[in-house]
Amino acid sequence: MKASDNTGARRPPDALVRLAYFFLSLFYVELIFGISTNTLGDGFWRVALLRLCGAAILLLVTMALPRRAANAVAMAALVLFPLIAAAQLIYFRIFSTFFTLFSAGNGAQVLEFFWFVVEVLGRNILFIVLLALPALGYALFIKRAFPPPERPWRFAGKGLSAACLLYLVQLLIYLPCAKDPTSPFGLAMGQGDAKTSVSELGLFATMQVDMYSNFVKPDASQALAVAARPETPAPPSASVAVPSPVPSDIPVSSPSEAPPAWLGKYNELDIDFAALAEESAANKALTQLHNYFAGVEPTNQNEYTGIFKGYNLIYMTCEGFSHLAVDRERTPLLYKMQHEGVCFTDCYNPAWGVSTTDGEYASCMGLLPKPGVWSFYKSAANYVPFTMGIQLKSLGYRTNAYHNHTYDYYRRDLSHPNMGYDYKAKGKGLDVKNTWPESDVEMMQKTVDEYIGSEPFHAYYMTVSGHLQYTFTGNYQSGKHRDAVADLPYSDNVKAYLACQMELEYALEYIMERLEEAGIAERTLFAFAADHYPYGLTPDEISELEGHKIDQSFEMYKNAMIIYAKGMEPVTVDAPVSSIDLLPTVSNLLGLPYDSRLLSGRDVFSDSPPLVMFTNRSFITDKGVYNSKTKAFAPREGVEVGPDYVDEMSRLIEGKFAAAAKIIELDYFGKIAEYLPQTRAE
Repeated sequence: MKASDNTGARRPPDALVRLAYFFLSLFYVELIFGISTNTLGDGFWRVALLRLCGAAILLLVTMALPRRAANAVAMAALVLFPLIAAAQLIYFRIFSTFFTLFSAGNGAQVLEFFWFVVEVLGRNILFIVLLALPALGYALFIKRAFPPPERPWRFAGKGLSAACLLYLVQLLIYLPCAKDPTSPFGLAMGQGDAKTSVSELGLFATMQVDMYSNFVKPDASQALAVAARPETPAPPSASVAVPSPVPSDIPVSSPSEAPPAWLGKYNELDIDFAALAEESAANKALTQLHNYFAGVEPTNQNEYTGIFKGYNLIYMTCEGFSHLAVDRERTPLLYKMQHEGVCFTDCYNPAWGVSTTDGEYASCMGLLPKPGVWSFYKSAANYVPFTMGIQLKSLGYRTNAYHNHTYDYYRRDLSHPNMGYDYKAKGKGLDVKNTWPESDVEMMQKTVDEYIGSEPFHAYYMTVSGHLQYTFTGNYQSGKHRDAVADLPYSDNVKAYLACQMELEYALEYIMERLEEAGIAERTLFAFAADHYPYGLTPDEISELEGHKIDQSFEMYKNAMIIYAKGMEPVTVDAPVSSIDLLPTVSNLLGLPYDSRLLSGRDVFSDSPPLVMFTNRSFITDKGVYNSKTKAFAPREGVEVGPDYVDEMSRLIEGKFAAAAKIIELDYFGKIAEYLPQTRAE
C-alpha cells in the first residue's frame, strides 16, 4: 500500500480510508433516510455502531476478492443500499409504513398507482439525489485513489472469518433489556413495529430482521404464558354512560321483575382447552395456545346483549374515514349516526403494519394483525368462524360483500369469500366507472337491490372513495364535491380530503333512503370503522382540522367508530376503544354465540377493562396512557396504579400480539372447529 502522496506527505493506509468511506456512506444513507421519513430517533448511536460493523464486513469481503471483483461488490453495495432506501422512502410517502419482504414479493399491485408513484418521486427527488452521492463518490474517486489490495489471498481466510465474527458482534448491540419487546433486542427478534425498529436500529437492520422472520419464528412461550389482567375489572359505569341503546319499541325490565337473562353469563363457548392441550402435547406451539386461552377471562354478557338480535346488518370498512370528516351541516347523516347511535368519545385506529388491509382485518376479525405479512391473505385458507359473514350465514342470513376497486387487490378475492361472503368487486361482478378513486355512491346504487329484499341480510362494504391522494386533481371524488368545501377555512389538501369523504355521506344516504322505502330501516344495524387514520394528510394538516397542534404519539390516531340503528336511543361510550373492538361489540349486540376469549378486542359494553394497543406497544387504558418511546406512563386524573402496572400491562399486550399471530400461523380456529357452532364458508 502507498505510504505517501506525490508530495512526500504520509497518508492513511488504503484499507483504513476505505473503511471510513464505507462507514460514512452507509451511515449517511441511514441519516438521510431518517431525516426524510422523520424516523431519526434516540437509537442514532446504535445505528452508527451497526453501520460501522456493516462497513467493516464490506471491507473484509472486498479485501478477500480480486481487485476488479472487489470494486464491483463495493459499488453494488453502495448502489443497492441507497436504492432500497429510496424505494422505502417512496413507499412510506404513499402508505405511511415500510414495505416488508412479503409486501415486496406482492408489490406488483402498487403499479396501479403508477402516476401517483411518479408524482411522489418528483416531490422527493432531492432526497433521492442525496442518497445517490456515496456511490458517485466511490466511482469517481475512492476506487482509484484508494484501491483494494493487489494480493487478496493474503486476507481471504482471516478477512472472511473476521467478517462473520463482526456479524455476530452486531447481536451484542441488541442485548440490553432483552425481555422488553420495544428494546433493541426485542426489535431485532421481530417484535414491535417497523417505525420503532427503524428509529432504534436503522432501516437495514430492520429489513434484516424482517428477512429473518420469514425463516425463523420467534419463541412465543414467554408471551403466551401471561393472560391474566393486572387490575381488578372496572365497573360498567366506568365505560358506558347511559341511556341504553335499546330501540324505543323494546320493553325494558323494571328492578322489581326477575333478574335479566344475561346476568351471570359470559360470551364464551364450551371449549375444553385442558383436554385440547393434552391431546396436542406433541405440538408445543399448539399446546401453548390452548393453555393461553384457558387463562383468558371471557367478557360478561350485559344489558346490551342481543338487543339487536335478528336485525339486518350493514358492516363497513371506510377508506381513510375519520371523525374529522363529520359535520352537522355538510354530512348530516354521518353526524346523526355518530351522535344518535353509539357515540364513542375516545376512539383510536392504530396504524397497523400494512395500512388498508391490516386495518380491514382488525375490524372484520376482531384480531390484531400479524406483523410483516398481509394478515387477510395469510388467513384466506384458514377457518375464520367469528367474522360477521360466517356467523350470520350460519343463522340463515344472506351474506354479500362488495368493494369498488380492483377485486383481487390485497387478494381480497381469496380472503372475502373465505369470510362467508358472495364477493363482488371491480372486475368481478361489479361494474363501476373507471375513475380514481371509484365512487362509493355508484357501488351502493349497483348492489343494494341484490340483498334488500332478502331478509335477514348482511352486507359488507370496503369503500375506496376516501383514498389518498387528497388533491382536487388527484382524487376524482374530491373534484366532484369541490364546491361543497370551497368556503371552508382550510388549505387545499384538507378541503380535498373533506370533499372526497362526502362521497361516503351520499352513499349512506342512498342506502338509508332505500331501507326506508322498503320499511326496514328500523330493523337494520349499521356498524363501521375506518381502515386507518387519514395518513394522506400531514400532521400539520390534521392539526388544521383538530384546531390545535396534535400529539403524534396518540392524538393523530384518534378516529370514529359508528354503530347505529334508526330509532335507537343514543348511548355514549367514554372508555378508550379501537377498531378491533367493533366485531366483538356487534356480536354481543346481535346476541351471537361467540367466544370472547379468542378475540383480541372486547365488547365495549362488558365490564372488561378497556385497552387500546399500538404496534409499538404503547397503550391507553381507563387508568392512563403509556408511551413506549419515552417509557412514560401518565395516569388519569385521580387514578393511582401499582408500581408494576406498566410491566404487567406490557406482558398482557405481548400475549395478545403473540396469540393473534399464532392463530394465523396454526389455523387455530380450524384446530378447534368441533367446539364452534358456525359452519365453514362454502
